[in-house]
Amino acid sequence: MAAKKTTGSLLREKKEYKMTDQTINRIRQFVKDRDWGQYHSPANLAKSISIEANELLECFLLEIA
Repeated sequence: MAAKKTTGSLLREKKEYKMTDQTINRIRQFVKDRDWGQYHSPANLAKSISIEANELLECFLLEIA
């Protein structure tokens, strides 16, 4: 039987994934410093999402075949 997690351990796990305002601002500054905004048009983002999703689907296609 698996060990039961206590409420305290669940709260610690959730806290690890929480992004702070400081982290978000550092990421925004990182992007700004490299002028990556020029690549973030809606069309480019949609194309990138589609490409990545298709790469994931390829893994499932190979499992079925």
